[in-house]
Amino acid sequence: MTGVACALLAMGPNIAEARTEKVWGMSGARYLPQLVEWSLSDMSMPDQVKVMRLENDSGDAGWRFDLLAIRSLDPVELPGDPDGARFRGRHMSFSAWHSLGDSSILRLNGVAGRVSRRSGSGILLPAKTRAGYAAAELSLDHGRDWSVSAGVYRQGGWGGRSLENDLLRMTNGEPAAAMGVHAAARVAVFNGSGEPRTWLGLDVHSGRRAAGLGQALRAGSDVSLVLTSSF
Repeated sequence: MTGVACALLAMGPNIAEARTEKVWGMSGARYLPQLVEWSLSDMSMPDQVKVMRLENDSGDAGWRFDLLAIRSLDPVELPGDPDGARFRGRHMSFSAWHSLGDSSILRLNGVAGRVSRRSGSGILLPAKTRAGYAAAELSLDHGRDWSVSAGVYRQGGWGGRSLENDLLRMTNGEPAAAMGVHAAARVAVFNGSGEPRTWLGLDVHSGRRAAGLGQALRAGSDVSLVLTSSF
């Protein structure tokens, strides 16, 4: 990770900011890339995060490159296991943006990484599993009022393997394997003077997704009405 950061620093002298951030003792869910899906156990387990960030902001355009390592600690480490983490993820992400005027911003986001997981129990299926993911998305944000986006994604998980392997992956908290395209539109429901905390959106997925343990990925599409709120 350090070598990649040094290579980017050598690309030019106009990088506005380069920094490293470490966080302990709190959930790392907000550091997980949202271009792919995560299980509830994924979002609740991370409690150690390290971020290396390079950022350039010229006022009406800019870009950011992140290298991130996130993990949780297993309270009961297995004998002979040099890595005691139940959840360990590493990913790199890139985002670029350009102002179009009239409070509109065009963004390009991309992410690629890999996660290893293991059940919290040393008795039930203690083996580790690993899965990779990658995604890219183009979005248009209009101030704090609305946004639309479209992109492609691919992520590993349970599905398309043997029943035993899929059961192990599900026990470790992995989401279903999936690949395809994703489009979304959302509008702010309550838009006061501060940042909107409640959004109403429409999500569309089309592609292949695991539907059952030990079964191959199935093609299909779905449309969802989503209400999200932050507290």
